[in-house]
Amino acid sequence: MLDLSTLPGLEERYGAALVLVRPDQHVAWRGGRAEDPDTVLARVLGDGVPAA
Repeated sequence: MLDLSTLPGLEERYGAALVLVRPDQHVAWRGGRAEDPDTVLARVLGDGVPAA
């Protein structure tokens, strides 16, 4: 997770202060705050998403 608030211009570009970027450069999550990073990571990994 990157804190974009310290990097000029990136917060405006991504539309959020925090961004989680996958190794293939896909933005997996973005938001203004992440009080519980474990919950954010679980959501990105598909926890709670019904199997097809």
